Amino acid sequence: MAETLYRRCPGCDQFIPESEALCSHCGHSFETPPSQSTARRWGIQTVIVAFLLLLLVLSLVFESRPRFIGSFTTAVADPPWTATPSSESAVREVLPDVASKPTQTPFPEPIVLVERNMNVRGGPGTYYPIVGAAKPGDQFPIIGRNETSDWWRIWYYGTLAWIYAPLVTTANTQDTTIAVFIPPKLTSAQIFQKVSPAIAYVQTEEANGSGVLFEGRYVVTNRHLVYPFDSARVVFPNGAEFDEVTVMGWDLEADLAVLGPIEIATEPLPLIDGESTPIGADMYLIGYPAEFESFPQPTIVKGILSRLRQSESGRITYFQTDASIAGGQSGGALVSDTGAVIGIGGSSIADGNFALVASSADLLPRIRQIIAGGGDPVEEDRRRRAAVNYDGGIDLLGFALEQGEDRLPTQETVNLRRDQPLWVGMRWRTGSDQHVDFAISLRIHDESGNRVFQQDEVLTDPESRATSQWRELEPVDTWFELEIPAGLSTGVYELRLIVYNIETLTPTVEIDVWEPEVLLARMSWREGQ
Repeated sequence: MAETLYRRCPGCDQFIPESEALCSHCGHSFETPPSQSTARRWGIQTVIVAFLLLLLVLSLVFESRPRFIGSFTTAVADPPWTATPSSESAVREVLPDVASKPTQTPFPEPIVLVERNMNVRGGPGTYYPIVGAAKPGDQFPIIGRNETSDWWRIWYYGTLAWIYAPLVTTANTQDTTIAVFIPPKLTSAQIFQKVSPAIAYVQTEEANGSGVLFEGRYVVTNRHLVYPFDSARVVFPNGAEFDEVTVMGWDLEADLAVLGPIEIATEPLPLIDGESTPIGADMYLIGYPAEFESFPQPTIVKGILSRLRQSESGRITYFQTDASIAGGQSGGALVSDTGAVIGIGGSSIADGNFALVASSADLLPRIRQIIAGGGDPVEEDRRRRAAVNYDGGIDLLGFALEQGEDRLPTQETVNLRRDQPLWVGMRWRTGSDQHVDFAISLRIHDESGNRVFQQDEVLTDPESRATSQWRELEPVDTWFELEIPAGLSTGVYELRLIVYNIETLTPTVEIDVWEPEVLLARMSWREGQ
């Protein structure tokens, strides 16, 4: 017999069989609901139908979407008819670039395409060391560029390097922003730690100063520091000492000399073009000012870039800085706030309140020319020590003649060229009791002894100080362009020197000779020379 199911009447609170539509006690009317078992069946069916619908939707989605290999950011699709690779080697064969890199950009990677043999360097410029080479067909990812966009920063076989932009082509750079690489600024301590190990102490019999270790283990310094010697002593901060390092050559106009090469493990310093450095930027001088020890340590001083100046010829740019400078800084390094050596050497103006340092950008081609053998070689028979001791408290230690890029042999008759100016260089030294300002008279005499040309010059040091203000016993170099008249007749001439007191116009004479005139050289002046 079937079980009777009851429900409570809301009108009279009596239990009424579910099969009755009206309450027999109060007449309340009921709608006929489905049975509880019917409700359970409908609930189960609803769940099953919903699950089936979900499976249908998912199957439609996966049937219509492409299959992906790699991350969602790479989104490289396999066509429906291509089997999915079953191993890592198969994945690398189909998609080597995606499989070998953990992350990718949604755009094609910018690259450089090499079309010729070329160098790859450690920085954006030919003054940086070569770190490798590239050949036609090579491709490298582009990481960035320099501020002027003439060098690409690339990923070169696991390291960052630079390649010259005008000599390569690029791909995928149109719609991609290439980051600009700007060297970070360094603290004074970081700059000294980076640069000072390669700053050399340079010493001759008559002077001492500074030098910079350059690529190829050459030492670059000022010419006036080593002239007229053909070798010098070189010492580094780590105690490495090199006696009689050969002076390879020098450049008169740039006051530049190159010594070496030497065998040392210290890393050389690249010379960097810093002429775009903004006025007011921090500058550092590193060298050996006022040094007297045999194995000294370098000194660092700080200033700002005051302005840029040009040489009279317009071929050399000088940095003017208020960084403190003293004797011995010659040949030292001028360093930017990023640790780049942007200048070499040092002289002063305005009573020593400002230093002038030649730009690395202008010195670099001259240095490489000297190293390649194109500069002026220093040979024993091509220099002459005059060693004239005057009675006025001033001595002529040596002299040289130069025309164009050539040093002239002063111990024999000099063949002059009409198309080049003649430079006369002299090294002087004053005594402790010298308080006179001197001038010189350069005179040309013909074979009969007649004076046919005369040029007078006041003797001043690189800081434009007269002889009475020169430092005691410190060598001073002077250079004068001899303005020989174009109409001078062909023949052989003598170049003579007289030193005289500016105030009294009285000549000083050579001790033990007691003659005012000193013969410097014999010169041949010919047509077509």
